[in-house]
Amino acid sequence: MKINPSMLKESKIIKFAVILVIARCVLLIISQGITSVLLYLNGDSTPWKNSSAWWTIFGTFTDLICLALIIIFLKKEGKKIYSLIDFDKKLILKDIKTGLIIFVLIFPLFGLLYSIGVGRLLFNEETFNLINGQLAERTLPNWAFFYSILIWWPIWSFTEELTYQGYSLTRLLTRYNKTKVILFIGFFWALQHSFLPLILDWRYITWRFLSFIPIVIGLMFAFIKVKRLTPIIIAHALMDLMAAYWTFKHF
Repeated sequence: MKINPSMLKESKIIKFAVILVIARCVLLIISQGITSVLLYLNGDSTPWKNSSAWWTIFGTFTDLICLALIIIFLKKEGKKIYSLIDFDKKLILKDIKTGLIIFVLIFPLFGLLYSIGVGRLLFNEETFNLINGQLAERTLPNWAFFYSILIWWPIWSFTEELTYQGYSLTRLLTRYNKTKVILFIGFFWALQHSFLPLILDWRYITWRFLSFIPIVIGLMFAFIKVKRLTPIIIAHALMDLMAAYWTFKHF
């Protein structure tokens, strides 16, 4: 049986999309592992625990690898990364307005109230104390603090949306139905946040996963509805900016 070259190409593209969806979870564990090794070599006696506080730093390593993978995969399609970016200066005011609306519709209810509710159901005092100093109430050197609140979040938001939606969602929808694609991407997209950072407590991991399921599904439905990535990136960036700002002990 002869294989149609176009079918083979489509099959590879679908494979690349699946790889990207899963890759960020793996890369975050590797990134935190590298951070732990560096802390250990610097004399840290609890390197994995203390590496957790650096999630806004080692997260960028994951972003850079993902962007490199996207560029490589697009090259095999004969495309460049700007083919995924729909920024249009003529639509910037409309995109900002749409992004703000999406942010308001998703973040207060699901990013705050729902997440707090799930946390109250799962957490005990030991878990709460474990998270302080790692996910939140962090203290880092000044350079890492300013990097986190000025640079980390726009790179993270842009790369997340490009990975899960700009590249993977659009390609997987060409073969599979919307429900399957959203559930598949949503699972790994939410799970990714259990690894940013990875704190070895089942309550924490479950809380992070459950907290982000409605957020990522909401972002996917918003993208499918508006058919533009720029306003989704804007909404996402606002969420990440607040996350970076609020998780430091400085405030």
